[in-house]
Parts: sequence; structure tokens; C-alpha cells
Amino acid sequence: MEKLLKQYIDIIGAPGKAYERFWELERIIMEDRKHPGVILDLRKSDAICDIVALIKQKVITMEELDGFSEGLVDAVKQMVSRF
Repeated sequence: MEKLLKQYIDIIGAPGKAYERFWELERIIMEDRKHPGVILDLRKSDAICDIVALIKQKVITMEELDGFSEGLVDAVKQMVSRF
């Protein structure tokens, strides 16, 4: 999130016409909203797939799964290794 905010600040502070910067910012925010690190529709049945997607997109790391059940961590490791 911090990285995204810095990118938005750069767009706002860039030279050019205000309306061009505004529409560019809106376009980028709309794209970013689809990124799993920004928003994620969670369902228990999709939890492992969601965790794998977050790891693949480098939103979280395997180390951050410490404290989760061994079964969940093993399932995630197995799926990550397939991709």
C-alpha cells in the first residue's frame, strides 16, 4: 500500500495539466483496486488459493504464515511449488 501511495503522490505532483493528472490517477487506482494486495474478496473455501495468489504477487511471504496450521502451510507450499 505504501508503494502505491507514493506512486499516487508522484502522479499528483507531476508537471502537466490538472485534469490529465486526475484522469491518470483515477485509471491507475481502478487498476490497483483489482490487485489482491489492495482488495480481496475472502471466502473460507478459497483461502489457500488466495494465500498462494498473495505470495505469488509478493504481497506476503511464506515466513508470514508462521503460526498458521501445519496443514495449511503445507498445502500452500505444495501449490506454490506447482507454479
